[in-house]
Amino acid sequence: MGNLTEARKKKKQSYRGEKTKDPEYKPDKNDETDDECQSDDEAEKNCKKQIVAEKKIIELFEICRHEGCGARVLVDDIQVVYHGQYMRVTQHCASCKNEDFVWETNKLVKGRLSETSLDLIIESQCNGLGTSQMVDFMDGINTRNLSRRTWNMVEQTYLYPSIIEVYRHTENKNRKKCVKKHKGEKITLAGDGRYDSAGFSSFYCLYLVLCCMTNKVLGFQLETKQPGKGSASMEPVAAKKVLGELVTENMRIGMFVSDRCTNIGKVITEIEEKSNTSITLEYDVWHLVKSLLKEIRHVTELQPWMETIKNFLWFSFNKAEGNYERLLEYLRAIPNHLVGVHSFPENRYLKRCPHSSDYSPEDKMFLKPNSRGVNRLNNILSNERMLEALKKATHFKHTGLVEMVNSLVTKYAPKRKITLTILNFYGHRAMTAKVCCALLSHNENINRDIIMGEDGTPKLEIKKQRHGPPRGRVVRVPSTRFWIYWVKKRCMKQVKNGNASPIEGITEEKRMETQKLKDEIYAKHQSRYARQTEVEKEKQDFEEETDNDEDDVLNCFNSSDVYYTGEGEDDFSQDLSSDEDYFF
Repeated sequence: MGNLTEARKKKKQSYRGEKTKDPEYKPDKNDETDDECQSDDEAEKNCKKQIVAEKKIIELFEICRHEGCGARVLVDDIQVVYHGQYMRVTQHCASCKNEDFVWETNKLVKGRLSETSLDLIIESQCNGLGTSQMVDFMDGINTRNLSRRTWNMVEQTYLYPSIIEVYRHTENKNRKKCVKKHKGEKITLAGDGRYDSAGFSSFYCLYLVLCCMTNKVLGFQLETKQPGKGSASMEPVAAKKVLGELVTENMRIGMFVSDRCTNIGKVITEIEEKSNTSITLEYDVWHLVKSLLKEIRHVTELQPWMETIKNFLWFSFNKAEGNYERLLEYLRAIPNHLVGVHSFPENRYLKRCPHSSDYSPEDKMFLKPNSRGVNRLNNILSNERMLEALKKATHFKHTGLVEMVNSLVTKYAPKRKITLTILNFYGHRAMTAKVCCALLSHNENINRDIIMGEDGTPKLEIKKQRHGPPRGRVVRVPSTRFWIYWVKKRCMKQVKNGNASPIEGITEEKRMETQKLKDEIYAKHQSRYARQTEVEKEKQDFEEETDNDEDDVLNCFNSSDVYYTGEGEDDFSQDLSSDEDYFF
């Protein structure tokens, strides 16, 4: 580690151009040395930042900052301008005749965009923090910030193109190094697809291709869902595109490791015809073991032996060494092991079980031959479809590293966030940039050195597992973030030069269509609370109409146009009493 630190110091000194160490170098008195300029820039770059209340800053300018004055300055003579994280204070002193004193928190890169604001946007995206999260965080601590619109504009026009450009540059370098290092040899690649959401409603499919020899990602393809086609059709299309790019760059692919996707075999056949080479398709062992254990787990008689069966499966795939017959002999020995038969003299490769001769199971009994559990296990291992899959799983290859990269992509583009709605979703450029961030971080830190202990053994750390006992894991050197430095450098250059990329997919026609769609949705939108309000309003209108009818009836009886006025009421009562006998 000491030698590595000294080498880095020497390399850093060579970058700074320390000309004073050259005995023949004589600096010009009229010119500034590069050391002075670069030391000032580095000092400003490495300067720590603090969050300070605006009131405390303005209090410092209530006294004239010009040398030799020190007079009191009225608050009205202090002008403050804010642009996000940028703050400029202009102080006018009436006592002295000097010019206005101007102080600013940081430099403006372009227009109203400051260096601190640009650093905040870059660091938030390169560390997997979304725009909404950062804006809400800044609002929560009551700190001035750029608007969401400005934030998104900077990301779309400057940051995302810079991230993609930096990744494409490193991707080309990794491909050339891989071809040069394994010149004349066939390369083993591994690939797997990742959908942006669970279920069958995905809009994006990311397909990664990784070199199993260098452990670095050599290419990816982000495919979008086509109208009239399902989500499952995106994976083979993406795999064909990225593998086609690698073949055109004279990369000799000897083996390709994938999961048990049925369409990948067809893609490999097309690539073979295009490149006139033979590519071996190998299935990932973990997916096969998982598929076998899923069926075995439903057999009640085999439940006590699940851990033994799982260990024997991994042992069998590891010992296959590219031989299909050897793999079958090891797998067929599992049912014999469960019934207490540990010697197989008729076999060619496995003569006996690898355990000791005095082996005895703990807390479980051997099964009986031809029992239901043993017969069921034999049927699972001798299934025709499974036997065909086992022919492509004899080299003990994995796609676990690709799954790790997919997990890292989730940090930058989480699936828990709604990635597709009617009018708002990750654009293709934004999704590509988020994927590039994950791949840049992976390629830079995948081959880190292992920290060794004092006794010369690797240092371990205890990690708890979701299922099972804790296990040890080797400790590696802390990860680096040099790729973020190059993204910053490129983005700063783009902003200063004004090389803004047009926002993807935003045209006048598209804008009008979006606005029209918004108006239609807003017109048709009705929440359950709105519907409840309408029902209450109809009920209120009905009650008001009923009250009006009652009032009309009462007014009718009280009006002068009514025929009954009460005159002759006594005569009417006498008539009723006279007719009472007739009715009753």
